[in-house]
Amino acid sequence: MGRSIAGRLQCKAPEPGWLASRSVSAAGPEQAAPSPSTGTPGEALPKQRWVRFEECSNFRDLGGYPAGEGRQTKWGLVFRSGLLHRFTEADLLAFGELGIKAVFDLRSTGERQQGPSPVASVHLPLAEEMATYELMGIFTVSGRREAEEAVVGLYLSNLHRRASVLGDLFTRLCEPTNLPALFHCTAGKDRTGLAAALLLSALGTDRDTVIADYALSGDVPTPDADAFRPALLSAGVPADAIDVFFGAHPDLMARALAELDEQYGGPLQYLLGPAGLKPATLDALRELLTEPAGMSQAAG
Repeated sequence: MGRSIAGRLQCKAPEPGWLASRSVSAAGPEQAAPSPSTGTPGEALPKQRWVRFEECSNFRDLGGYPAGEGRQTKWGLVFRSGLLHRFTEADLLAFGELGIKAVFDLRSTGERQQGPSPVASVHLPLAEEMATYELMGIFTVSGRREAEEAVVGLYLSNLHRRASVLGDLFTRLCEPTNLPALFHCTAGKDRTGLAAALLLSALGTDRDTVIADYALSGDVPTPDADAFRPALLSAGVPADAIDVFFGAHPDLMARALAELDEQYGGPLQYLLGPAGLKPATLDALRELLTEPAGMSQAAG
């Protein structure tokens, strides 16, 4: 399988330099991603990222990404998405065909009450209830730059305050009885994006591809954005700041991960430190969730 986690800790993470114009497919960040807006609900196209539903626009397979040492992440084992509570009957049938055994809901208690999950799920709140100062920060930004600082601040706050939740998630993903698995939040962008970035990093995916996966969430509409945008504009939030809040700008994830590098030495050290994982757990994740490159494709 290649080097253990202990051996890989000696490797320096790639620099996060990233061009926003690049997108990612199964083969890496150089190829264009497919559009999620057409096709049959539940269809996971061969060697492509999106799983299409009628009422869930940001549902993706984390398979097919390079995982270092000639390996890739396995298709059909870990999915990421936004909210599920608007699933149609066709969506529920299609979801069932994916064979998902465990759903991990990263939303807060309040979000779960407002939008109950249509499928059984484990509650792992990555942000239980946002602190007042964070919410106030969103409504008082004066422009794009302050909005970017607010988003990065939220990401770092989640990483610092909810490390044990991420550790719990990864421990559960290490259980074969929980696979295939899905983790999700509301938009499938911020909390889910953090979890996906850490997971891919732990599996050996290079930094540019990790950031590109995050940026794919910008290719689909944020749930209820059309309803929230007028309210935010009325509250005095500038339009360019709103674009930041509803987007998935690669530089923001790059900055959050760079801060993780600075404070902890990188994602692996963060997971082994504040998140409380053992080296054997990360090695087991890599064994379960990766395979020699080219062995499999997504189900058609």
